Amino acid sequence: MPMSSTHGRGLYLPYGSIGLFGFGVFVLSVAVAILYLRGQRKLWDEKSRRWPWWRTLSFLVGLGFIDAALVWPISALTMRSFSAHAVQHVLVMVVGPMLLAAGAPTTLLLQGSSRRTKTVLLRILNSRTFRYVHFPPLVWLLYYGSMFVFFLTPLFGIIMDPKAMVRMDLVNVFFLAVALLFWWPVIAVDPIPSWRLSPAARAAALMLGVPLNTFLGLTLTQLARPISSLYSLGSTRAGADFLWGSGEIFSLLPLVFIYIDWIRDEDRKERRGVLRAAGASVSSVSSDQEGGGPQSRPLDRAWEESWKRYSGGIPSS
Repeated sequence: MPMSSTHGRGLYLPYGSIGLFGFGVFVLSVAVAILYLRGQRKLWDEKSRRWPWWRTLSFLVGLGFIDAALVWPISALTMRSFSAHAVQHVLVMVVGPMLLAAGAPTTLLLQGSSRRTKTVLLRILNSRTFRYVHFPPLVWLLYYGSMFVFFLTPLFGIIMDPKAMVRMDLVNVFFLAVALLFWWPVIAVDPIPSWRLSPAARAAALMLGVPLNTFLGLTLTQLARPISSLYSLGSTRAGADFLWGSGEIFSLLPLVFIYIDWIRDEDRKERRGVLRAAGASVSSVSSDQEGGGPQSRPLDRAWEESWKRYSGGIPSS
């Protein structure tokens, strides 16, 4: 017997069904995956550049986690278990966006798209509006503040209404958008035209969030009653423990890679200083800043010149 749907009528699967929102997310994720793979293939066919396999794997796995959280099966359990809701939250706000950022989709798009697409994308990324949208302190406040507002105020009960799940769908879209803006400069695989964060700033952004995750988790575990009438007290506390533990783990894990990048950044600065002292031109080391090796071709495309002017280097494959 199929389980009751939490998103209205749709495609019935074990543990629930896929409604209109879930179906839309699935179609969009498949389209994005196809575009990513086509861009990778085009990069090889037209420019004989190999795209790192680990970036492709990271991006596709990130899409898979988001589908698991918003399409099926985790989304089908969120109305019965706060533990499932906690897993969904971590996948949407931490794991999925972090893996998508590690896939360097902006770099791939600039490497393999047409001149018109590059021009439009660079115009957006270098616009004043986008500069305001991904202002790091604002994004940090939205990323961590939204979790407190959602879980520790009556807003949670209002949004988790089985008769109006479109509210939860919209909140999940908001969470995902904020998380993408947060993790993009923290992972820092894609060059960013403005608000480029140093390794120290990226580490600080994560470290400052750890006590907030701890406080949120501890507060939820101390609740004397379920967070919502939909859940039991045991499920509420189990979900709170997961939010607390997983939030800290996934916040601290990227620090290892940030530290490695920090060491490499200092090494690159030292080598550039040696080359400048020896009379080498700055352009001869620009690709070394991004890809770890000497530049082997001139910057003969307008988008590369524009990107280099704003971010100090060009995307490397």
